[in-house]
Amino acid sequence: MSGAAANTLEESAARAAAMRSGPASTEQALAAELRGGTAESRPPVPNGSTPRPPTQPQPVQQQQAHAGVRPTASVPTGNQFNYRGEPVCAPEGHRFNSLDPPMSRPPKVAPGPFTAAQRAEFLEGRGGHSGLAPHHRHQLPLRDGGVIDEIPRVEHNVSGRHPASSVFNNEAGGSSLRQREIYQHWRAKGLRLVERPPGSGRWLDPGL
Repeated sequence: MSGAAANTLEESAARAAAMRSGPASTEQALAAELRGGTAESRPPVPNGSTPRPPTQPQPVQQQQAHAGVRPTASVPTGNQFNYRGEPVCAPEGHRFNSLDPPMSRPPKVAPGPFTAAQRAEFLEGRGGHSGLAPHHRHQLPLRDGGVIDEIPRVEHNVSGRHPASSVFNNEAGGSSLRQREIYQHWRAKGLRLVERPPGSGRWLDPGL
């Protein structure tokens, strides 16, 4: 048999094999391309199992959420998130007192009325003559998901209100952090106050 005849027979055999397996092979190739690769580039799948799609990259927002701060194991149930839904972080073994409400409750805000002089003190970042004390609930800073409650000064230093050393006293710059958060709290209160009725000299806090 000549070489040309042998080549013709081989080409015929190849075409016949393609016709026998053509539709299935074509569908497999298209499916593989839709999944992100060719049939040759994907690992074999055991009989009877369903091929898994390639892993897709997470959206940037989801990646950032997973990388965010999480509540620590030492935060008891009901205090893991504050009223804004932000995670609360506390040092291991931190003691939560029984007098403060859970972190998930909104802040205690004194509605007033306040005088124009008291409002001026708030705008300066001071509680002044309001008779109020800014209390960091469970002795945790706002930075860590904390909440500041406005309570009467006579109630601030009662037994059990501060059962353990606060976070502010256990880290460098803690005292400055506490004073800064209190200053910002009073400033925000002074800016919130509205005079009701206008010209009466009675300033009310509508709350957060």
